[in-house]
Amino acid sequence: MIPEWFLLALLPPLIWASNYHIDKIAITKFGKGVPNVQLAIISGLGGLLVIASLLFLDPSRVTTSWSFHEISFTFAGGIFYLLGSYMYYLGLSKEEVTRVAPLYAFSPIFGILLGTTLLGEHINALNILGILIVVAGGILVDSRVVKHIFKVNWTVLIAIAVSCVGFSLSSVGFKQSSNYLDFGDNLMWFFVGSVATSIVLILMPKHRQDFLNLFKNHTKRKLTLVMIISNIVGNIGRSIHNYAVLLVPIAFVQTVEAFESAFVLVIAVLLGKFFVGLEPEDLSRRVLAQKLASIAVIITGSLLLMF
Repeated sequence: MIPEWFLLALLPPLIWASNYHIDKIAITKFGKGVPNVQLAIISGLGGLLVIASLLFLDPSRVTTSWSFHEISFTFAGGIFYLLGSYMYYLGLSKEEVTRVAPLYAFSPIFGILLGTTLLGEHINALNILGILIVVAGGILVDSRVVKHIFKVNWTVLIAIAVSCVGFSLSSVGFKQSSNYLDFGDNLMWFFVGSVATSIVLILMPKHRQDFLNLFKNHTKRKLTLVMIISNIVGNIGRSIHNYAVLLVPIAFVQTVEAFESAFVLVIAVLLGKFFVGLEPEDLSRRVLAQKLASIAVIITGSLLLMF
């Protein structure tokens, strides 16, 4: 029988696979000149709907009092979630979706390291081998041969690695607060952290002006609307992910999520076949073979992280 946590862990990558393409198309079509920090702010503010939903389901949360210690970890998790989102948009704005998505297989690596350091989870020789294989696969998928020279897009590679750290820290914070809060309260304070960080950024003069500009231009208003919809869907995936990490070690959940890159590639192929020119993707035979090989390597390495 398939474990409950595995089915739960499989839902977020299915959801997020579509998010990658929606975000990339929105940035390509409507996001010219929009700073990536503004996309992260929109992502953070998307948590308002989650907070409102949780308060609607249980109004007593308005009058409940929590200690700083109880909410601090998950609140910090929300802040790190916004950091991960910013670096995600940075990487996505500079590279193809099918080259960015597989790099999130780095997440279980940081999940293992952080889980070992902060949560008392364990690492073994197979895990270390898996880490090395995943890193090799990540470098392969993010590389190109230009004039017989092997080149890696280090800017994107580093950006997504930092994003993985941010998302892993957000999961650690959420899991740590589960010792004190029930799932609903934990989830609410997690998104309070991301919303509060977005508000702080908006209050900064430079970011405030850029944020207001999103509503003055018709094209940018389209971008904002699409990003809001994308983030509503993405936050559903994040909520399921946060529940799954309470059931098993964080790295287990993140390892299952490594299959996300395969889902992303399937969607890219379908978009390329039925909606030619909608999304900038190189799906020539040689490049497609490279991407498939990279994903296979990454999934193999990710599976070793579960043992």
